[in-house]
Amino acid sequence: MEGNQQPKRSGITWIHLSDWHQRGLEFDRTVVGNALIEDISEREQISPELKQVNFIVFSGDLAFSGKKEEYEAAKTHLLDPVLAATGLKPEHLFMVPGNHDLDRGSAT
Repeated sequence: MEGNQQPKRSGITWIHLSDWHQRGLEFDRTVVGNALIEDISEREQISPELKQVNFIVFSGDLAFSGKKEEYEAAKTHLLDPVLAATGLKPEHLFMVPGNHDLDRGSAT
């Protein structure tokens, strides 16, 4: 390879997240959330190969007890910022529920 050419990248790159445990709007995760978004935004500094992310997997426990307001808060405070930091659309976010993602009060 000549000069500063990067090798052609093959394969896929994804981000794996889990265990956010959002408890609602009053549950402040600002410090953790901001640090996570900063790391994702600056991922290319770790390696140029991380520039293009193909998809995100969130594998469980987005919510704390499966309540609607927990999901709404998690979307606002975590999922939307992560998608914005990667430049991905929602169809590139894959969710796998965990044990905290079930509203046990509604399963009667």
